[in-house]
Amino acid sequence: MINPSEINLSSLPWLPLDAKSAFPKNPAIYFAIDSQGTVQYIGRSLNPKARWAKHHRYKQLEAIGSVRIVYLFVDSPELLSEIESALISWFDPPLNVGGKSTNGLNQEKSSGVIRNRIKLMVDQAGITRYQFWKETGLAQNTAYRLYDDPTYIPGEPVMEKICSRYGWQPGDYIIYIPNERLPDNEDGDTSIYVDKQPSAPRTASSQSKYKTSNIIYLPLSKQMA
Repeated sequence: MINPSEINLSSLPWLPLDAKSAFPKNPAIYFAIDSQGTVQYIGRSLNPKARWAKHHRYKQLEAIGSVRIVYLFVDSPELLSEIESALISWFDPPLNVGGKSTNGLNQEKSSGVIRNRIKLMVDQAGITRYQFWKETGLAQNTAYRLYDDPTYIPGEPVMEKICSRYGWQPGDYIIYIPNERLPDNEDGDTSIYVDKQPSAPRTASSQSKYKTSNIIYLPLSKQMA
């Protein structure tokens, strides 16, 4: 069985999304990856070329722009479903349903959730969503989604651009919220993303993990470039 943490996506064969007529016909897991290195979608097929002739996610991926389809060929087709499920659980692609597998496998209950608080930090910095997009050089779809969707966790290339532009650390805007801190409905409740302690300069030793009684801040990147 494949260990998702050991997969190097940059070493796998790929083709641009618009070259679907040239896609392979061998059993494979395929990854749709955007220009920032974020895995947007994962699927499986006995014949990727035939599958992508009328794929239900094609228009969405085309709208994102500069998407490439990376292939992981599987010699045992009967394992495709199991491998796909493991990879979806690991990479948590936004265009898969809820980022989770839909094959009925039981999911271990989480003790909390990971959220981004880009909107809070951008607003506190006195800049607009548009300025955030322009200043970071991110794809517009990526920048706007980070601002609008706190459940969206970016890949390492995206975080590097944000950190380089604003001097933020990943732990400043990627947070872990224990279940007991979550309201029944997060909509509009930005208080759960706010650090309750007074602001203070972070030392190098505190960047890797900054903990308060309510929220744990930590660098995070499960998605691969």
